[in-house]
Amino acid sequence: MPVTLITPVELHQAITEQRALTVIDCRSQTVFSECHIPGAVRVDWEDWCEKPKRGIKEILTSPGYWGTLADPQKANFVERLETLGVRSNSHIVVYADAKASKGREGRVAWMLAYLGAPNVSLLNGGFPAWVDAGLPVETGNATNPRGSFALDLQPQRRCTTQELAKRLSSDERPILIDTRSPKEFDGHLFWYQPRTGRIPGSRLLPFDSVFQPDGKHFVSSADYAKLLPESYDGNKSVATYCEVGVRAATVALLHEIYTGRVTQVYDGSMMEWSINTRLPVERGSEHHSESK
Repeated sequence: MPVTLITPVELHQAITEQRALTVIDCRSQTVFSECHIPGAVRVDWEDWCEKPKRGIKEILTSPGYWGTLADPQKANFVERLETLGVRSNSHIVVYADAKASKGREGRVAWMLAYLGAPNVSLLNGGFPAWVDAGLPVETGNATNPRGSFALDLQPQRRCTTQELAKRLSSDERPILIDTRSPKEFDGHLFWYQPRTGRIPGSRLLPFDSVFQPDGKHFVSSADYAKLLPESYDGNKSVATYCEVGVRAATVALLHEIYTGRVTQVYDGSMMEWSINTRLPVERGSEHHSESK
């Protein structure tokens, strides 16, 4: 099944009817303990990344600064997900704080879909919309029953550095969408990156632009279509990236929901691309190419 959106009211009804659900909260441990959707389990996106190569800036070894997904088998993903209480044969609903979470829920939802979970949804509006609707919450850290997870990798959902570099110089070049901010796209942020800028030929579709002014709900499918680059062709493959593959995952899933086409996520994103000095980087609004 494709990834879908679900409203707070629909999720509450599913919980009330005791359907087969796994509700995943991607916020911090502190806020989760204070208040969360009843029955939710907590999953951090940072916990599933491989460690960056040695010899890079020390800050990049900190959680959240490196986005490449670890090898699911070597990193024992199945055991870890089952320990957390995740069930791949249930309807998995993932949430955080919408726009304010910078894509955390999208990254976890994308990872689970990539690992083979067949029924994954994003909670439209996130936890803020749940609270706004006056729906019940719980506090503390309940002990969740052990889950069950069947690993069935979906390679069409992911793109590695090696694959992307090869495709960019071939007839199979995807429409490459950069989901960062305009300043990041032009190379004006951030100091800790190996090289700032963008992957050549990218088109900008900022993460923030896929949310309504309330910062909670996603834009409509019609408004999303207006955000797509002029070069967008529904018959060509699309790949998204950002800094560490978090914002990119959210936009990729929304693209799939609204167009019906699975979009690859380059989870290594700009961090992994820019650390390889043999790969070109483009900077500035004039698309000046930089490779050093």
